[in-house]
Amino acid sequence: MSTRATCNRRHVGAVVVRDRRILTTGYNGAPHGLPHCTEVGCKMQDGHCIRTLHAEQNAIVQGALNGVSLRGATLYVTCQPCNNCAKMIINAGIVKVVFDGDYPDEFAMELFERGIWRPAELEALKLRFGNGEAVLELIKRMAYREGVGDLLAEGVKQVAEMVGGRARDFAIHIKGLETPAWPPRGSPGMGLALATADRGGCHERGWPVGYEVEGIPGPSGPVERLSLNGKAEIVKWEQDWFAAVDTLVGCDFSRTGLMPEHSAQLLSAATGWDISADEFLRIGERVWNLTRMFNVREGFTRKDDDLPRRFKEEPLPSGPAKGHMVSDSDLNRMLDDYYKLRKWDSNGAPTKEKLAELGLEEFL
Repeated sequence: MSTRATCNRRHVGAVVVRDRRILTTGYNGAPHGLPHCTEVGCKMQDGHCIRTLHAEQNAIVQGALNGVSLRGATLYVTCQPCNNCAKMIINAGIVKVVFDGDYPDEFAMELFERGIWRPAELEALKLRFGNGEAVLELIKRMAYREGVGDLLAEGVKQVAEMVGGRARDFAIHIKGLETPAWPPRGSPGMGLALATADRGGCHERGWPVGYEVEGIPGPSGPVERLSLNGKAEIVKWEQDWFAAVDTLVGCDFSRTGLMPEHSAQLLSAATGWDISADEFLRIGERVWNLTRMFNVREGFTRKDDDLPRRFKEEPLPSGPAKGHMVSDSDLNRMLDDYYKLRKWDSNGAPTKEKLAELGLEEFL
């Protein structure tokens, strides 16, 4: 059908089907009796050719012209429908759209999310949980930016924003970075660490799971797994320590079995300096405050120290921490404790006093 299209900019075809019967068809071309783009050229406005009707529009018009109801039908089209087509499709009663290719219209993506976003490419892959072969193929397409992989390669935050609707509820990311394999619903300290990490959902900035789940004593002693008490202290201490270790340019696993005093001894031996554990942690605290100042300059505030909706509103369905989650009130309480401990203001920005204490006045 698309081969009959008369617009040189894009050849699109559409077929409307119900119960395995073709109801109507359409392709992009000028209205009846008017010259086509192939005859007189495209008529451009705001980057679009306005001489033609879109394939989906012509298919719907054919149904109206011939008295054919499209209610409950499926539309197959060779390009993602635009905003206006999406609204016509919804009002025509079409319940499913299968399309291939893309069209730069974010609002249309949101409209289709109210039904289902089903590019023909994903339909052909049979992308379902448990289909490992489909996942591997999709990873390849993302790596080579092929087809729908070009969109998915942008990350779940960007895809959710394009799809719109409830897609944001399933986009598990923090500050645009997808979270690692340690979700925090059974480890509230991990929730605070992920929420406050400078680059988003990263466990390399702090990993309280070891204290909460494995029973390792924290800097002030034993840790109660599901309690909120003392979690800000653990998170700050780890963030400062990990940031200082990063300045040594070593593997993260080099921390295994070591404490800050050991890292300080290694640095002292390598440089000839006399560095104490407290001084080593102060190096990390300076780094952490500098990166925070960078983020503040770029517009990050308390609202960005957040967790995905699933972690805050959907309790764990099973396991030792069944029924637990990190609610908004839980997270806000830990953030208050954390900001106070770091001597930041209530919006998460380092105070002048704190920067002066760390010798970072030049960045005020």
